[in-house]
Amino acid sequence: MADGDLPPPGAEHDPAYDGATAAPASHVVVYEDGQRELLVVVAPGQREPFHHHLRRSEMRVFRSAPLRYYHADGRTDDLSQSDATPDRPVVAQLDPEPLHAVENLSERNTYYALRIEFKVESARAAAGVSLVGGSDTRVGDTSLAVMREPTRSRPYMPGYGIHPPDEGSGLLPWSWAEQRLHSSHTFWVVTLWPDGRPHAMPVWGVWRTTTPRSGSPALSGHGRR
Repeated sequence: MADGDLPPPGAEHDPAYDGATAAPASHVVVYEDGQRELLVVVAPGQREPFHHHLRRSEMRVFRSAPLRYYHADGRTDDLSQSDATPDRPVVAQLDPEPLHAVENLSERNTYYALRIEFKVESARAAAGVSLVGGSDTRVGDTSLAVMREPTRSRPYMPGYGIHPPDEGSGLLPWSWAEQRLHSSHTFWVVTLWPDGRPHAMPVWGVWRTTTPRSGSPALSGHGRR
């Protein structure tokens, strides 16, 4: 189906029109286990094919762009957006969204957002629809391993007055670090080359419970490692 074609009758609940299936160029599944997380990336001038989202969801927009919203009955709406930045994302609770398509009207800003779809009905009431976001890089499907809670410690530096971890006070709990991980969008990933040399790279990502999910292309060097 061409991007501008209206969907056929009966497509309202057709799994073939699910966002990740019908519009894979702009919807990348980065996590799926009890809920599904989609990185939504719409480049300048890009128009998505028609698709739907049949679950309640939360949309977190990290970079705004002017959008044209196409309804399945042929109507269109031009959406004015609140400014969203990675440091100040716009967050909205969404009801299931029927068939639609979005066009990025910007000449330079890429729309970038994270849509979290709840497979189990959320107890929170959905309120309104807000379409927002943007990143200049396509993202891939690269997940990192689940980690256990780290052990608190201090650097071993004899002669510098630094107490061992079981003495003194001031060690912060893991929850302090995890709160900051949840609110961050850029993570430093350190991997090793085959010869043992370290390689450090800042990547876009999200922290879900104890599992980081990165926005690294799967075929990149640090994505493979």
